[in-house]
Amino acid sequence: GPANDDSAQRKPDSEVSLAGLVVLLVDDTDEVRLTVRQQLEALNITVKEAANASEALKILSRDIPIDLLLTDMIMPGGMN
Repeated sequence: GPANDDSAQRKPDSEVSLAGLVVLLVDDTDEVRLTVRQQLEALNITVKEAANASEALKILSRDIPIDLLLTDMIMPGGMN
């Protein structure tokens, strides 16, 4: 019931900070990458961008620690 609802007991300041995370953003649409990057950077998230799978693989090959991959489901070039 409502008495056992954890969300009712959470304090507003208990949100998890995403600052410092590194996200690899892969999308072939420039406008999508720009919009998502701006939203993530507003949360102090570092964004590495790639327009396609081969660019993403190049970024990953540099041994940059990536915390999260955010990607389009259908990508050109047959790498989904």
